Amino acid sequence: MAPLPTPEAGMRRVRTLTGFDGLPLAVEVRASRGQVAWTPRLELYLASTRWAGQHPRAVARDLGIPFSAVVSRLHLMNVPPRPREELTDTYDPDLARRRLHEAGMEVRQCHKHAGRLFFGNRWTYVAPLTKRSSGYQREVSNLDH
Repeated sequence: MAPLPTPEAGMRRVRTLTGFDGLPLAVEVRASRGQVAWTPRLELYLASTRWAGQHPRAVARDLGIPFSAVVSRLHLMNVPPRPREELTDTYDPDLARRRLHEAGMEVRQCHKHAGRLFFGNRWTYVAPLTKRSSGYQREVSNLDH
């Protein structure tokens, strides 16, 4: 397995872990502001933690980022919450895969935002996060007129 590249200038790596795809995943923040550098694979990992039933506070601890960044991104990505009684402190990617399969979901690539990954059914082509963008909203509103 190849090592992860060195963080870009102005970035600081806070954690390295195994991603949903089984490959190494770097969690990096902007050194000056502490803002999380969200990558498609990090977003996919975050969404998978919700499907695995990991509590957002435990996710924040594991990723080394603020709780508010976790819940904010999950909300923006429109990932449905799990019932409180299903929440756990540990991440189980196999449980996430099983629940995704049972829900008819799979890893998809957004057709409007190159490189963005998300969980959707086979008829879903645009990531929920992309649908929230002003560019996509303009495009859709132009189709209505």
